[in-house]
Amino acid sequence: MDIHDFVASIIGQLVWSVKRGHGSFLTMEFGNPNLAVREPIVSSAKNMPIVVESLGRRHVSIKGTWHLWVQEAAWSVATGEKKSSFNQDKMLIDEVLKNLDGQKVTSIDFEENKARLIIKFDLGGILNILPLPEQLEPDIIVWSLHKWNGNTTSISQNGDVTIENHTSEPSTSSERPLPPG
Repeated sequence: MDIHDFVASIIGQLVWSVKRGHGSFLTMEFGNPNLAVREPIVSSAKNMPIVVESLGRRHVSIKGTWHLWVQEAAWSVATGEKKSSFNQDKMLIDEVLKNLDGQKVTSIDFEENKARLIIKFDLGGILNILPLPEQLEPDIIVWSLHKWNGNTTSISQNGDVTIENHTSEPSTSSERPLPPG
C-alpha cells in the first residue's frame, strides 16, 4: 500500500476527539472507537518517582481506527464562517476544532513533494496542513497517520515518506473494539 492509498482510507470516516496540543501539535481520531489498555510496567528504581508512579498505573484510552498526529506544521482549519490556524488565539482554535468534531471526511488532496495534506469534510470543514516555513531540519515529521493495527505513515518537511507495518501487539497492552451501542 502506498501513502496515497493509506491516506485515502480515512475518506468516509467520521472525525472525533479533535484536540490542540503543545505548539503546533494537533490530534484527531477517525472511524470506530477502540479501547486501548496499557498494563502497568515495573520501572527501574533509577527512574524519577513520577515516572515510576506513572508507569506503575494501568492506562486506558479510546482510540479511533485511524489517528492523525499533526506535528511540526503550519495548519489551518475552517468550519463554515469560522477560521483559525496553529498560531492564533487558543480559544478561537478550540472553538473551530469543536465545530470540526463529528464531520465526515469527503476528500483528501495530498502533495507528497510539499508534505501538504488537505482534508475536506461533509459539513464544510477544511483542514490544510503544510510544513512550518521556518523549520530548517528536513527530516522533521510534519504529520503522521496511525492505523489501529499499528501501521503508520509519516511525511517529513522535505517530502520523504515513511510507511511502517506493525502487526504484533506489545505484551504490555491490549487493544480491542468497543462493543456497539
